[in-house]
Amino acid sequence: MYDMFNTPAGEVIKISRRTFVGRFISSLRNHSPKPQKTEVPDKWHQVTVEFLPSENHPNYEREFNYFEMDHSIQINDFVKASFDLFFHVYFFDLSNMPKVGMEEISQDELTKLHLVDSFIAGLNLVEVGSANETVKKREYRKEMEILTQKRQCLIQKERRFRLEIYQKRKKYIQNIINKPLKK
Repeated sequence: MYDMFNTPAGEVIKISRRTFVGRFISSLRNHSPKPQKTEVPDKWHQVTVEFLPSENHPNYEREFNYFEMDHSIQINDFVKASFDLFFHVYFFDLSNMPKVGMEEISQDELTKLHLVDSFIAGLNLVEVGSANETVKKREYRKEMEILTQKRQCLIQKERRFRLEIYQKRKKYIQNIINKPLKK
């Protein structure tokens, strides 16, 4: 809902009848001259919405709006279906992939992780603080992997160096032992 109406998480969602989703949600609301108490089922997240005035319904701002449970379920189903559709189009529409310029991407390939990250970031599904922490953790892991590879490389070089020294000493000792004695 926050993404559909371009609203930061936790703020009041302003619904306008100018959009398809806004018209759908507006059509399901009920009106009352006094406030109605509605229960929010367990595991549901309650959001506060504000209906912007429209030419067709100028007096609704003086009434109390509420949704019956059936209408809330329909709205949730619609939001889930919209998300699923967007997800499917985002991940499975590969018509523009040849235009991405894959030859320009050097060591950083376009991976599933990049797709998921851009999808999540594009919909603001993650708080900025936790996203920054995730990026920092990922960078730390990548740096640790690079350091581990460098360490292994240095250990192998040192082994080869020590093995060369050992081989040279071995040859030297064998030459001394096999050398005929001077009379």
